[in-house]
Amino acid sequence: AMSTPRAIVDAAWTHENLARAMRCVANGRGMTRDDDARCRRRALEGARAMATATRDDDDEAYEIVARACCEAMMRTCDDETDGRADEDEETAEERETETETWLGTLCATASTSGRALERALEATRRAAAMDERFTTRVCEEYDASVRRLGDAKDATLAVLIEARAWGRAREASASASDVERALRACDARSLESMAKYVLEEVKESDAHVLRAIARRDSEICVEILGALLSRLSTGVQTRAALRALEEIVQMDAAPHVDRMSSEIQRAVEYLPQLSVKEGGDIARRAVAALSKISGVAPAMALFESVEDDCSKTILGLQMLGDMMRAGNHLDAGIAALERAMVDDRSSVRQHAFVVATTLITSESIADEAMLQKAEAEAKVDAILSINEILRALSQRRETPTLSFATIKSLTSSLGLILALDVSGKSVKNREILRNSLRLLSALSECLILQAESARDTDGEQINFVDADAFDDANDKVESHVLAKLVPVVEVVLDSMLSYSTWFKEMLEQLEHPKIDEGTSETLESWITRLLFMHLQLSCGSENTRAGNVSSALCIDSCVRLSSDDAEWSPELQRHITQICAHTLRVARVSSGDMRASNQYATLMNTCACQCVETLRDNWFAFDKKELAPNSDLWSTKTTLDALQTLRALCELAVSRNASYGPDLGVLQDLMRASFTDDELENAAKEVASYGKPHLARSDYEAAGRAGVEAPVSGVVAALVTSLHHQLQETYNSRTVIDTWDRIINEVLNLLDTMLPLVENADLASASVVMLEDDIIQLRELPIEPTCHIACTILQYHRRRFPLPDCVKTASEMLKMALSYSLTSIPDELNDLLSVLNEIVTDLSSDNDQHGKIEKQDAFIALTTILVKSGDILWRHVHSKQKSLDDVEANFVSLATHSFERCISAASKLSRTDGNQKHLESQRRNASLVLAGIRLHHNTDKMSHLYDVKVLRSFELKRRTFMVVCAGVFTNLRALQLVKNSGTPLDRGLVAIGNALAMDDIELYSENLLRLGESVQNVDGEVLKCCPSNVSSRENSA
Repeated sequence: AMSTPRAIVDAAWTHENLARAMRCVANGRGMTRDDDARCRRRALEGARAMATATRDDDDEAYEIVARACCEAMMRTCDDETDGRADEDEETAEERETETETWLGTLCATASTSGRALERALEATRRAAAMDERFTTRVCEEYDASVRRLGDAKDATLAVLIEARAWGRAREASASASDVERALRACDARSLESMAKYVLEEVKESDAHVLRAIARRDSEICVEILGALLSRLSTGVQTRAALRALEEIVQMDAAPHVDRMSSEIQRAVEYLPQLSVKEGGDIARRAVAALSKISGVAPAMALFESVEDDCSKTILGLQMLGDMMRAGNHLDAGIAALERAMVDDRSSVRQHAFVVATTLITSESIADEAMLQKAEAEAKVDAILSINEILRALSQRRETPTLSFATIKSLTSSLGLILALDVSGKSVKNREILRNSLRLLSALSECLILQAESARDTDGEQINFVDADAFDDANDKVESHVLAKLVPVVEVVLDSMLSYSTWFKEMLEQLEHPKIDEGTSETLESWITRLLFMHLQLSCGSENTRAGNVSSALCIDSCVRLSSDDAEWSPELQRHITQICAHTLRVARVSSGDMRASNQYATLMNTCACQCVETLRDNWFAFDKKELAPNSDLWSTKTTLDALQTLRALCELAVSRNASYGPDLGVLQDLMRASFTDDELENAAKEVASYGKPHLARSDYEAAGRAGVEAPVSGVVAALVTSLHHQLQETYNSRTVIDTWDRIINEVLNLLDTMLPLVENADLASASVVMLEDDIIQLRELPIEPTCHIACTILQYHRRRFPLPDCVKTASEMLKMALSYSLTSIPDELNDLLSVLNEIVTDLSSDNDQHGKIEKQDAFIALTTILVKSGDILWRHVHSKQKSLDDVEANFVSLATHSFERCISAASKLSRTDGNQKHLESQRRNASLVLAGIRLHHNTDKMSHLYDVKVLRSFELKRRTFMVVCAGVFTNLRALQLVKNSGTPLDRGLVAIGNALAMDDIELYSENLLRLGESVQNVDGEVLKCCPSNVSSRENSA
């Protein structure tokens, strides 16, 4: 009885009935469509019921449900092959929704228990091996249902891997909560294939996936290490490969690298080129990673290089130092270190001092003879450097002369001397320490004089905590000269913070000068003054002006500066936060070192809290306050600094997740630590209710709970509502205040970082709707923020919605931007064109046959707006150009894609027979061709303004389009002549024929555009007589 559809619909669910029902669904080729649909719906209910009712040890039931889901998706593939793809849109949409549900049921079943996961993966692996179309179907349905997969993210990742959907598996790994658990259930061959796919174009975010795969199988680990070393030794995808390598070399599988000695040697030999290509920081990280798996021979070969350039020697020395810190190759390392300390090249000696300092602080070396030799050499360098700098500062010249080599020598030698003294390995350096403090006192006096000069206070005494005075001195030439001394200040400050007890006793014993008149001689006063000196020197530093505050402080020092016990002025607190953020950015903490990792996370959370506290105090929009009539520039600057630092911390949290798992874990903790639950809840409620006056109370409260449970989404809502409030206050019909415009860009930059990582799609979409409304409603808003907001919106739409919808949205936003009166093209408009070009390129390369109508609509909208864009772009070009700037290149690329689609539409019209059954398709093709004709007419002048070689394929596509249009015109004229009065040619096709015959189609096409909607709704029987092309109006060309 269960073999009939009616029996299946009415039967009660048991394991046997579900198995029979699924066999009927899989083999039901003789069913009617209604019976087939009812059978599928009922079987789907049964699969869900059995998935929730089965026990942990009920393997048979899990296998039945999993195989049922896979067979149902396979049946969909067969249906499309057998001709079901021609079914109407409504039926096709129902079938796609049903298949999405099958995938969701499979993933939900797999997530119920470990046994269920195994059975689901077996069924998925079997289906993927039987037919490659299954993989394609899984990819399509994952794209459509990714927002509805709920909590089954780990199971979804495993299912995608076994379905051979490697690209989607990489995406799913970003949001999985336990990647290693998901991968442990996968077959080793599937993981090997997944690793090969990831390694083809490895990204930094792939580090945790590769580490999990490597941990799963030692043989795969060796293959991954070999591929990463190959990329590192050839300079291909260096940063991403290095990020993954840093994680894998910490695993127990690292001893298997004995089989890759040649690959390791090539990677070590490439280090000098890597330093030149990627910079010293990347090379230093590579040295640290390679030192864990390399033998001593490659490092010694690098150290003993006899070339004039000492970069190889330094890299080899650093590598030997890392080996010694790990307790390896101590004899060879000490011998090399002793040779480096007496080297004639100052840079080699300086790096030897740095390596020795690191070994002393980590207590990795106890060779007394080597330490005595290091101390003797460091004292000579330190004394010479201190004397030279003191002479330069004592000359009281307006711009002192300071040698960078001298400062670097003092920094390295003084760091070693301080390390020896604080560790108790020497007590012979008190005079050098006294002279170092004298140098800092002299520098302090110079900074005070500089501030007084900048303020022009007629002799008024300037206190060293007067931050405004330092800010006034930013642009003086001597600021940039004295800024070279920042490393010296940092070395002493770091020692005072890390070894406060020793320094307190030392300051009591020394007869040192006071840091400033009127101040005490305590350690606290020295630390405070050094911090202000660092603040003032950083103001003149070019690195700071570029947004990078230098810092040589260690994590321990930053933790003390940021502790709750420390009390600093607001100016110092903001600067300390920036210093700590930079220290976090350059610090490398192993995921296996729990103490260091916890300390790192605590410091990161503390810095983020301080940034948000600054926003509460200085950004009026954060707490929805009214804007003061005379806005404070200092508040604007501090708000800007806080947003920049917060963005750096968020980027750091995202990159740190590459070591610890999915993209959300560390970032969520950071957001929870920084924002209060009330702030997240209220912001979520505001965006959810925006524009919805009748929103149900339950939905309103649910949105607030979602903001707290999904902190990244809640913070996005908080930033958007604050920005919305600022725009309403500064750009409304009554006032226009541009003082806070810089804040807009920084908020949007922060949103660009966070929007890809939101956990709650509904909250994110509501926030984006609020942004869209801002650029639509606020007509006083300048074009620069309008375009920047549009770019942020489009990047979000690109990740969440179909590409045709994104193109239509982008076209409308470009139309809005072009409505401004422009005398020049701002960079933000070029950015908008660039984003649009990326979306259109993706859409053009998309070979999916679904959504043809949507694609046509998208290109109609795009081509129409490109006509207006061209008018603005060529307005300022008066002479022939030999090259294209970025704006013009983006326009040419967009126009080329549009002409490609127009050529396709014109080709179809040139073959059409005017059949009423395909009238809708013909009209859409006609609309696209009309838009292409206008674009062709608009771009005619380009051949006179630009070299044809520059235009390349654009000019070829443009000419091809008109050649095809000649066929369209001939075909339509012929159809128009053969049609009798009872069945005239469609009005839309007649209009295209007329347009092709015009010398100047602009006015004609504008009229057609205004009538376009009514043209598409004409029945065809209405027009008994359609006008033909008048010969006098025809264009003979």
